[in-house]
Formats: sequence, structure tokens, C-alpha cells
Amino acid sequence: MSRGRRQCGVRNMPNWYKRTKGKMGVREKYLRIFVLECPDPLDALQGRSEGPVMAAIGKLIGHEVLTFLVRSKRELQETCQYVSSIDPHHDAQCEPDRPLCLHISAHGNANGLALGADFVAWQELAEAIQAFLSSTMAYKGKRIVVLSACQADQQQLSSAIKELVAHKKAVSPPKYLFCTSGDVPWQNAAVGWTLFYHLLPDVDLDRKEAVQEILSRIKLVGVGPFVYFRWDEAKRSYRKYAATEK
Repeated sequence: MSRGRRQCGVRNMPNWYKRTKGKMGVREKYLRIFVLECPDPLDALQGRSEGPVMAAIGKLIGHEVLTFLVRSKRELQETCQYVSSIDPHHDAQCEPDRPLCLHISAHGNANGLALGADFVAWQELAEAIQAFLSSTMAYKGKRIVVLSACQADQQQLSSAIKELVAHKKAVSPPKYLFCTSGDVPWQNAAVGWTLFYHLLPDVDLDRKEAVQEILSRIKLVGVGPFVYFRWDEAKRSYRKYAATEK
């Protein structure tokens, strides 16, 4: 059922937003973050979870954050289909070009991710999140994928996405794929991503050097190096950068 389309513009914004915008040091590149997390049942019982941390800190920073518990490959696919239905005409903030981030947190290794009883190889992961990669999505802000898992820097998701593009699937490659490196302790990942989401609004995602500086600053804190894979439209492939290289 349609509820009508919101007309954007300052005159249509709430009075409190008009009064405070420009007085609070507003940064213009806040993200819309969907955290999809699959902790081991013991992790969940014992409170080792990124979702609540990302939601609480992310919202304080200024991002919009929504968390989901996914317990299988099927639930991951269904959640991505739901996220891909995002309709910019329902945007109360009238910011249709905010970057859209899919943050996936799970146990993993160089071969893929563990989602409950399912082990999802990288090619399968690309297929499971394909709705989020669709070039037919109504939302046109830049898209980012985050992989928070052990050995995520060894991922082959970027190669699988490249293959989807090469085979002319209806895919819009994410601008960046950000990953943890090696075997990262849960607390280090939580601190590292908090810094990441705090620093990211201050940079232009089209300036790779500025994004590299963020990864270098995180490394200096000592929570472990992060890496990115940046889509190069001219080469039609992803280019890797690790903070250890700087």
C-alpha cells in the first residue's frame, strides 16, 4: 500500500532539524548501515556481538544503523532482499545519496563464512547478497560492503563480484569492500570498526588516499590492520590496499 512520496527540502523538515542543522558540526557523509550478524550460539549467550556495539556507537556518531541476526545462508539472502527494497522516497531526512553499507559479522576463514550450520563459500556469498548488489535498486547512494571475520582479508568475494559483472549480470559493484585481517579478536574488531565509522564521514569516498589514511590511523591504534578492495571502473576489477603497505 502506498503512503505517498515525501517531498524533500528544508521547508519540509521538522522544525528541530531546521534549528539544529549547521549548529552541531554536521558532517555530510554519514552512512546508512545494515549490520547482519551471525554469532556462534555461545558468542550470543556470552555477549560477544558486534551488532549492539555498532548500533549504539554508530547512532551516536550520526549514522543510521539497523541490526539483524542471521542464522543461515537462507536468512542472509532474505535479509539482503529486504535491504535492497529500500525506497528513497520514504526518506524522512531527504538525503537520498547517503552511502549504504552492508556490514557482515561472522566467524570465517580464508574459504568463506560460517552462518549457523551453513558454511558459505565466497561464490555462494556473492550469490546470497546479490540483491544488495543489484543495479536495479531504487537507492542510488554509493554502496559499501564490510566483512568482519577471521581471515576476511583472504576473501574471494571481490573476485566473485567481478565475475558477475563480467557475465553482464545486473550488478552494481560496491565502491569498497572493507575487511579485517588475520585472526582478529572480537574486542579488537569492535574497537576498529568504531574508529572506522567515526572517521569515514570526514572523507570523500572518491579519494582513495583519504580512505587509505583512515586504515593507517586504525592500524596505529594497535587493533590490527584493516584492508580494502576498491572497485576500479576502468579496469573492471578490485584493487587491494592494506595499511601495512604504507
